Amino acid sequence: MEDASKEWSAVAVALGTRVMQERTRLGLTKEALADRSGLASRYIWRVEEGRQNIQLGNIARLARGLGVSLAELTAGVEELVEQPEPKPPVKPRGPAAKRAG
Repeated sequence: MEDASKEWSAVAVALGTRVMQERTRLGLTKEALADRSGLASRYIWRVEEGRQNIQLGNIARLARGLGVSLAELTAGVEELVEQPEPKPPVKPRGPAAKRAG
């Protein structure tokens, strides 16, 4: 069950990334996309953050709001899912941390 949850999470993050890419390409704010798609700006934020389990109908609304097809919006999602997660930067410890700070 945990694997399915991780897979869903990866797909949600990848789809959110695609929404954000298209929105920024068009120079739209989250609020403008919300107005164009008929969804709440908070919902747009949650989608872009990968925190929203988005329904297919709402994906279609987002695509219309972005002026793209469903295929265009979801293009590249699978490749994004397959990318390894970036490792967080390592913070220096000990004397090196004191010199850096």
